Amino acid sequence: MSILDRENDKLLYAFLKANEEEYRMTISSASIPNSFEDFRLDLEKDFETGKEIQFVVFKEGVLVGTIYVYNIHDKWNLSGFYSKEVRKTRIPFLTIVATLEYIRDNLYGSEIFFSTYQENVEMNSIAQRTGVFENVRIGMSSKRVVNEYRVSLDSLDHVSKLKSIMLARFSD
Repeated sequence: MSILDRENDKLLYAFLKANEEEYRMTISSASIPNSFEDFRLDLEKDFETGKEIQFVVFKEGVLVGTIYVYNIHDKWNLSGFYSKEVRKTRIPFLTIVATLEYIRDNLYGSEIFFSTYQENVEMNSIAQRTGVFENVRIGMSSKRVVNEYRVSLDSLDHVSKLKSIMLARFSD
């Protein structure tokens, strides 16, 4: 997992364009811009309006996902997208835990929220099977049902314990 920067943003753009239909079904109904330049402008706007940090996720040198933290109305939120090939592996959970560690160690606040469309089976499964995420509400976004989960960062005293849970519950 690496911080998104100008060295790997073209890889992220190519990854999202190649997986755009699935991205729109599982993460956001917004289209990926048609040009890298427009994508870069959108990223810059995102970072000016609440996105705090974004990571790109690699497996064996190939970009397989992205996860980012943003702040809306003084509330930290987490969002991630992974290629179909790695969604049922431990990679999403490990990157979520690493991102929670980053938030705990570097940002203010005591909790973070994680929302996912109800039909995003893999991400809902991660949230439910770990026992770490509390389902706090079900809402609507763009006429789609959204599950919102909350994690208390105060409860993450031993993040390594979460990794042990993950290793016991998930397989590659």
